[in-house]
Amino acid sequence: MKHEPNSLDDFHGAPKTVEQAKSWDGSPLIVYGPTGCGKSLLTSLIAGYFGFEYLDLSDEPHEVLVSASESTSVLGGRKLLVVEDVEKYPKVSKLSDLCGKTRNPLIFTTSDFSSKKLNSLKKKCGRLQIRKPRAQTIANYLSVVCERENVSADKEVLRKVAVNSGGDFRAALIDLEKIALGCESISESDLLLLENRDRKSDVYWCLSQVFGGRDIKEISRSTLNIDAMPRDVLFWVDENTPRLYRDPKCLRDSYAHLSRADIFLSRIRRRQYWGFLRYAAPLITGGVNVCRPEKVHYTQYRFPGLWISMSRAKKTNKLELTLAEKLTPHLHVSKTVIRKQYIPLLRRLFEGKMVSEEDLIALDLSSEEIDYLKK
Repeated sequence: MKHEPNSLDDFHGAPKTVEQAKSWDGSPLIVYGPTGCGKSLLTSLIAGYFGFEYLDLSDEPHEVLVSASESTSVLGGRKLLVVEDVEKYPKVSKLSDLCGKTRNPLIFTTSDFSSKKLNSLKKKCGRLQIRKPRAQTIANYLSVVCERENVSADKEVLRKVAVNSGGDFRAALIDLEKIALGCESISESDLLLLENRDRKSDVYWCLSQVFGGRDIKEISRSTLNIDAMPRDVLFWVDENTPRLYRDPKCLRDSYAHLSRADIFLSRIRRRQYWGFLRYAAPLITGGVNVCRPEKVHYTQYRFPGLWISMSRAKKTNKLELTLAEKLTPHLHVSKTVIRKQYIPLLRRLFEGKMVSEEDLIALDLSSEEIDYLKK
């Protein structure tokens, strides 16, 4: 795209990110941030800065990525292997193994850093975050573009174009081109050509409003445009409130609002009357925000622990059912009896070395099922 930066020094709106990129040691790296913040552009600029051959393998089979990780470039140099939107990669579980074997640097990009699919990969990779740029940062860049193109533009007009982009540099440039094409100057009347972008914000943006927002109206409406149900937002706020608020009184008042919101959400479920949402949503967001202490201990937001426990319980339940199905023909009892009596018994026998792995393999148990009995 025209007007894209040609070097890391020209990358706009993220000076700390640029400094971290320049000091990168070449180990596997995850670059993450919201859509349109410049992740793809940054990776290509990193390749140019270090003199690597840029190679995007996002849509290639895993075998091609493995082969490329072991070879050199045409000129004998190193390649920068990039996998964009890594959470959508078909064999994402195998990427963590590749991180320890590759001869060429690896960079993965994602807009969904909280995805569970990336858990194993995060342990093997460094992290480089690109934050959502402020509207003023985008407006300043648009001003530079207008100057290059000899287009006269009022600062307020550029600010409104930046706000409409929703923090997306690419979208802002497209909008600017739409209203400035063939013109020597643009005014506020040209903004009528633009359409409001219906952007879905993520839950992290909502949390940033709850714990750091200043406009109570915007905070109360922050749940309206995210891909999460109100009860899901409640779990996120519930998990992170004690991590950011350390003052006992603030915690007490915050949980009083969350408790009240939970009551309204329960009434919605029982009565199927969504009118109660007008009370629940402001209590979850604005209610917690107004209880904010003078000093907030900002930290990385944590995934709701309840969901993690439920996920583990679901996995354990599925594993025990599979075990029961395999053992029923041998023990001639019901699955319920096997789960309640025989699985604990097998664990004790295995612990006392009265049953060996070979005995369990003979029962056609998988390695995962055997490991479960070892615990």
